[in-house]
Amino acid sequence: IKQDITKRKIAEQKIVNNEAKFKAIINSTKDAIITFNQNFEIIFWNESAKSLFGYTENEVSNKSISSLIISQENISEFENYIENLNQYCQFH
Repeated sequence: IKQDITKRKIAEQKIVNNEAKFKAIINSTKDAIITFNQNFEIIFWNESAKSLFGYTENEVSNKSISSLIISQENISEFENYIENLNQYCQFH
């Protein structure tokens, strides 16, 4: 069975182009931008975050954000705060 996939290929290329533009904008800002998932594992780390914290995106990818920016003494307090925040958000 043959299908015309031209529209799909064009849409895929637009996504790739938009992602490249997004990354260029994010990496050109002087603000540190870090995104993480629901488990607080880092999934994106821009160049300014690298400058601020001294780690490359590859070095921090999938690591807990709390282990990188919070002192060992305060990790449990931070994790309790986040857990309470998660519970609050689920009920409201």
